[in-house]
Amino acid sequence: MGNFFEKAASRCATSCRTTSSDDCQPSNHVSNLTLHTLTKCRQKPAIQFGTSLASFAASSQQQCGDLQERTRRSFQLRTLNTMNKPTMPQSVTAAPQTEALGVFFEQAFERQIRRSPMREAALLRRNDRQHLWDEIDEPARDQAVRETRQDLDRLRANFDPQTLPDAAKLSYRLFESNCVTSLEADEFRHYNYPLNQMGGWQSSIPAFLLNHHPIDAVEDAEAYISRLEGIRRLVAQIIDGVELRSRNGIFAPRFVYDKVIRECRNLLSGVPFHASGKDSTWLADFRAKLDALPISYAKKPKLTEAAIQAMIRFVQPAYVDLMQRRPGSRPRPARTMAPGSTPTDLSSTRRRSGT
Repeated sequence: MGNFFEKAASRCATSCRTTSSDDCQPSNHVSNLTLHTLTKCRQKPAIQFGTSLASFAASSQQQCGDLQERTRRSFQLRTLNTMNKPTMPQSVTAAPQTEALGVFFEQAFERQIRRSPMREAALLRRNDRQHLWDEIDEPARDQAVRETRQDLDRLRANFDPQTLPDAAKLSYRLFESNCVTSLEADEFRHYNYPLNQMGGWQSSIPAFLLNHHPIDAVEDAEAYISRLEGIRRLVAQIIDGVELRSRNGIFAPRFVYDKVIRECRNLLSGVPFHASGKDSTWLADFRAKLDALPISYAKKPKLTEAAIQAMIRFVQPAYVDLMQRRPGSRPRPARTMAPGSTPTDLSSTRRRSGT
């Protein structure tokens, strides 16, 4: 840096000796120099001007060095302060109310999951309940409603949303809203169609076994067989629910039952429900999962035979019951004609209205 200033000063001094002007502007000869430090220069010996610039360069370098040193020390001090600052665990710094609310949510979630072995399986939880189906009868529904109401009461009694942080307050409001919505919807518990052509129970049962019951051990295969045996009890609860809705005047359209029956027949086609042909949906899924299981070949035929017997003794009668115990359809209301109308007038009215 010093060499640069010395050369620039030399060129400037040479120009000053040869120019006829009394004033010499160094900016005319040395571009990008600091103009407020290079004042007007009268004719001076080159060595004297060059020495001033050299001193200025040395002074600037010294100032830069001091600034760098101060910056380095300040950075080191901030780093040491950050490293020495004690960090508190999240569980310690969080408000007690927030921690208690989180525990409450977890307990409520576990209670909900415990009521539904099928939901546990969908969440990939492997436990001692993977041989069970959900309880969907009226007592089980009533118990679920009572637990939801108790959870809502405990939430409102033990926690004040105004004292919670924003994130916890949002969780509070969402949980509260879900409970209130669930309790209000229970009034319309029976206003649906358990059997329908778009995801009814008759298709949800085999779909659940296919998608949410893996077989990674002999115990999983035995639990699969237990679920096959439990299908008849589950279907009995489904039929009871359909008949309860029927008594309350809630029917699916007639064409829906026709499609449900057709789907049930398809699920009862193939081996073991027929002596020959390809495997049924149930047996094909069980065989494929069992074949991938690394166990001795002597165990696989026994497990397969047990599954076949469960299909014949429990699955088939359950689906036959579904097809035979179809509730009646809602009678179609009779059309009435206005006074003075004729059948021709009524027909034309249908065509105009699209009915």
